[in-house]
Amino acid sequence: MPMLKRFRFALLLPILCASTATLLAGDDREPLTYPETRTVDHVDEYFGEKVADPYRWLEDPDAPETRAWVDEQNAVSRAWLDAEAT
Repeated sequence: MPMLKRFRFALLLPILCASTATLLAGDDREPLTYPETRTVDHVDEYFGEKVADPYRWLEDPDAPETRAWVDEQNAVSRAWLDAEAT
């Protein structure tokens, strides 16, 4: 095996071992529970092709319902980030 290939192998082997060990260690954290996201019966038509858009209501960032949804999602994210920081 040429010297450069041995060198690359020597660098990659510890990385591979570490990543495998991390995967095998498991994750004992509680799974995240995301808030429900409602869907609507909205269909657009593009060039004769109907395309469902069940989350169309989220496209208005200033709508009170959208803001509430974003706040709920942020609360889940914040709780996870705070738990990870400790």
